[in-house]
Amino acid sequence: MHSPPYRCECVRANSKSVPGDAGPQDHVNGGTSVSVIGRNGLKVVLPRTGPDNFWQRIQIHYAARDGRKWKQLAMLALHEAAGWPLEFIGFAFDHPKGHIVRTLDQVKDELRDRFTVEWDDG
Repeated sequence: MHSPPYRCECVRANSKSVPGDAGPQDHVNGGTSVSVIGRNGLKVVLPRTGPDNFWQRIQIHYAARDGRKWKQLAMLALHEAAGWPLEFIGFAFDHPKGHIVRTLDQVKDELRDRFTVEWDDG
């Protein structure tokens, strides 16, 4: 059996690392972040801000009250997060598969242009 390409650990604010899962209560209270350590030893800390924070940022900095952008984000979420095939997204939104492909490419480009990843090297 080979080792996994990464290991996860939970880190409580103002405390030491706790291997494994610190428990569901810590995740609910928002006092926990998750770090992923690759085989190369590089550690990436992923804060647990929750989906509300994510979608608020999308609303404020990208979509606002633009129904077209929210529709495109729904297409992206169905494809990337839920694994829907392109043709099924097309059925749901009454668009041909080619239009879905172009829309997803456009949304990804707009999100990449609008948002940047800030890596914490600390």
